Amino acid sequence: MLRFFIHYGIHFIVPISVGILFFKEHQKRAILILLSAIIIDLDRNEEGGYIADAKWTVRGSVNHFGHTHYRQNQYRALVSFIIDNGNWKINNIEILDARRLY
Repeated sequence: MLRFFIHYGIHFIVPISVGILFFKEHQKRAILILLSAIIIDLDRNEEGGYIADAKWTVRGSVNHFGHTHYRQNQYRALVSFIIDNGNWKINNIEILDARRLY
């Protein structure tokens, strides 16, 4: 049961918190982008923390010389979390796959 709450907590609470804390000017947009991340699996690691097999998509644009380049990349990574003094922290991110979608 705890795993269920941790799993869905990561799906909703973490992206919303990151959007509110780190993207004050574009909170709604950041939260929607972060909520599009899909947490595939969550397991305990040897350090007493958790490892999530995560997949997310990032869209962006670059403007220069009077035109714009649009990109969309998809990533998959193992994200390690630890609990330090009662606070969840990202301990490590190991990129498993990175693809340019367009």
